[in-house]
Amino acid sequence: MEHVNLINRIIEAENKARQISDEAHQKLQTLSIDLKEECAGIRHEYLERAEHRIAMVRRKENELANEKITEIDRQFQEDLKLLDKTFSDHGDEWVDKLFHLIVDRD
Repeated sequence: MEHVNLINRIIEAENKARQISDEAHQKLQTLSIDLKEECAGIRHEYLERAEHRIAMVRRKENELANEKITEIDRQFQEDLKLLDKTFSDHGDEWVDKLFHLIVDRD
């Protein structure tokens, strides 16, 4: 009778071990799926943040480029005015000098 009792306890322990093993396998499957879903969620979040950051940087770069273009255009206009004034002040003098350089070459 003691042997039957011992065998029953062994069978009970084996059933309990099988149940624990099944639960562990099931949990492992669930963890794998959960991990994949979490990784996908994190990837999606980082991509959204990266796209937002790229858009912000792109806007800032465009603003800086427009400011630089405006500054270059302003400087060009100033230089053009200075060139016009210099030509206006000295144009006749330059024409006469060139004329004499060409004519007096002999």
